[in-house]
Amino acid sequence: LEEAAAAGAELLVLPECALTGYVFESFEEAFAPALDAPGPETEALAAACARSGVRLVQLSSDYVFDGDAERPYREDDPTGPRSVYGASKLEGERQALGAPGALVVRTSWVFGGGGTNFVDTIAGRLRRGEGPLRVVTDQVGGPTYAPFLAKALADLGESGAAGVVH
Repeated sequence: LEEAAAAGAELLVLPECALTGYVFESFEEAFAPALDAPGPETEALAAACARSGVRLVQLSSDYVFDGDAERPYREDDPTGPRSVYGASKLEGERQALGAPGALVVRTSWVFGGGGTNFVDTIAGRLRRGEGPLRVVTDQVGGPTYAPFLAKALADLGESGAAGVVH
């Protein structure tokens, strides 16, 4: 980072930090802290970005909230994660925001481009004529199409946005 910044490179660092939350629901107490908890690396990355003048963008999740809202969450809503996964995402946010100009982008239900996700699973079941479809009714989310998220991240990076955005 420091060498590239010194050479005049415009850098935007997006650490790979997104894991599907529902994958951990059955196993999170045992596995999420080891697999997804931000360690000293997040804090060290934020410090390196600060020293180098490089912007840090951290992907986060709606799991930082308690899930009780009856409307979409706003950036200034109080957090209150109910899972180890959500708590680890919130701690990652805190560490990332230690870098000047850092940006935390909270997203949810990312789909598109493969992988296991709610939208592609339901669409596949419909294509196969499976029915009736039974889905959970205790979760509300905002599906996010991965290519749109990528474009939004690029636009936010270019705009110089900082802080927390949804």
